[in-house]
Amino acid sequence: MTAKSFTPAKDDALSSLSGTTLDVRAHHCAGLAAYSLGLYSESKAHFDSALKLNPQDLKTQRELIRATTRIHEQTTGDYDFASMIQAVRSGTIHLDHAKYSGSIEVRSAGTHGRGLFSTDFIKKGSLILCEKAFCLPDLYGEDKAEGVVLYNFNSSSRTQRMAQAGLFLRLRERLFGGPRTGQEEQFWDLDAGGYVRSGMEGKIVDGVPVVDSYVSLIFIYSPVDDLTSL
Repeated sequence: MTAKSFTPAKDDALSSLSGTTLDVRAHHCAGLAAYSLGLYSESKAHFDSALKLNPQDLKTQRELIRATTRIHEQTTGDYDFASMIQAVRSGTIHLDHAKYSGSIEVRSAGTHGRGLFSTDFIKKGSLILCEKAFCLPDLYGEDKAEGVVLYNFNSSSRTQRMAQAGLFLRLRERLFGGPRTGQEEQFWDLDAGGYVRSGMEGKIVDGVPVVDSYVSLIFIYSPVDDLTSL
């Protein structure tokens, strides 16, 4: 859990179940891991199991409320946008909310790649989609990628802003832990259809996750920091 390897953390917690009252800790950990993966219904089920073994566990009670709130957001699209805006204004950028997609689905748009299609009549003023950014650049986090420029020799182009290079670095780090965090497939599902994968790409080579960066060569230049720090 500390290493944010949520899928193995959940598997380990569930494999430790013994059928005794000691399972309360395992269910709690499995619930936290499932919550971090966005599996809120599964998370709630684990917290329910933990509370059956120890109804007085305050930590699990709080986590159950969080999971139940996320499920409500996920199924109804009911958000407290005013408090969300206030949280961002106060400096919080990682908001704890579920994603929501109403009467829409992702499918092929023929020669135009993949797109969003309505599956029902959309009323005026209704919420269709509420989505969180998959990744944020270091520029908005604790570590700033100051002075970093990213060059793409395939297109003879370069980033114009530090945040663009910072986003690439952060995204690569996040995908590098993909098999452990359970977020790799979530990222590839964002593809608009312009980059076709065969489905045969390797995920682990020599015990190390494979990150497909789309380009043959990336050069990172930092006039401020030593490249070894990157």
